[in-house]
Amino acid sequence: EGLDNLALISFHMRSDDLSLFVEQLGFTKPLRTRYNPFPSQMDESPKWWNPHSLPEFVGGTVLNSGLCRELVVSRTNKDMLTVFLRTYEVG
Repeated sequence: EGLDNLALISFHMRSDDLSLFVEQLGFTKPLRTRYNPFPSQMDESPKWWNPHSLPEFVGGTVLNSGLCRELVVSRTNKDMLTVFLRTYEVG
């Protein structure tokens, strides 16, 4: 028993950087349109954590080296993207 290693991250990035970012996270399949891997409600999530309020987005999940990475990217602006990333240990 112990603490779970969990990180919730949200930030903005240039759309030109998305492919490299997704590749570096370990994704090998394209992100899916309107796929949101996050639970609709999470206990004690911060107020800025709002990936379910996006009108248009792509998402995906990858398991790599004992880490699960769940990603949602807002495509509401062609030049800048809003990224939500949840990562945690599994196993």
